[in-house]
Amino acid sequence: MIIRDAQQLFALLEDGQLNVDLMHDINDAMQATRDAAGNKGKAKAIITLKIELTTSGVSTEINADYAVKKPKIKRAPTLFFATDQGLSDQHPKQMDLGFRDIKKTAAGE
Repeated sequence: MIIRDAQQLFALLEDGQLNVDLMHDINDAMQATRDAAGNKGKAKAIITLKIELTTSGVSTEINADYAVKKPKIKRAPTLFFATDQGLSDQHPKQMDLGFRDIKKTAAGE
């Protein structure tokens, strides 16, 4: 068979396994961009395909590989305060108001 287009070539590379793996990772990358972008944001994934041709005499060997760079999901910061004893989630110069949980009794008291 004479290979006439890239679609035929991709179907034959690694007996079709490259195509299967690449499509799986493309779908993963699309989901990662949706997750990272949320409802109103933007996110980008980059897929780089590398095809290496090595010719020796009348034969040509093709090695293909790809790399996927997915967007990072932004993580929310958490505010802490540095004290002499270590990190605290309470501001050291604010006094504690002493709120506590109120337990209900059976009689409603």
